[in-house]
Amino acid sequence: MSDQNPGSAGSQGRSGPTKTSSGGPAQAIPAATTIPTVGYVAQEAGGQIREKAGALAAQVGEKAKGFVSNQVAGGADYLDQIGRSAAAAADTLEQNAPQLAGYVRDVANGVSDLSKTVRDQSPEVLLQTASNYVRQNPALALGAAVVCGFVVTRFLQGGTWSGSRSGHTPGMISQPAASAGTSDAF
Repeated sequence: MSDQNPGSAGSQGRSGPTKTSSGGPAQAIPAATTIPTVGYVAQEAGGQIREKAGALAAQVGEKAKGFVSNQVAGGADYLDQIGRSAAAAADTLEQNAPQLAGYVRDVANGVSDLSKTVRDQSPEVLLQTASNYVRQNPALALGAAVVCGFVVTRFLQGGTWSGSRSGHTPGMISQPAASAGTSDAF
């Protein structure tokens, strides 16, 4: 009997895949060269996959930056429009309420300045600035979050606060219908 395993390199059986030379009988490829070759091919495939994934991630990142930059520019335009509207309101209020017009004009100037700041900074810098502001003023940030929550809740509820759900119209008093001998008082 032999001490060798049937699949070992020194056994009578083949030790690995076979290759054929042109026209010749099949020859065994030693297992010692097959394993490193498979490892090399796997490393090459992994490297190519990493390169393609990196290129794809870079493309996605650039598109996301472009999208965010467009949104920031749109927000800056919106803030500028609010500032111009507030300035127009201040001009209208000037004759009847000059003190109120001054306050509104200050708000308009502040919103216009904010619009310029937003337009001139990158989204990364804006995010960092907002994070620092929230850390320095947590109560204000919490209050703004609460107000936003109320606004969103109100928006999702639909309707108005003036009784639109109860069937009443503002300014009208509801009269109970006359019934024959029954009372809803108690």
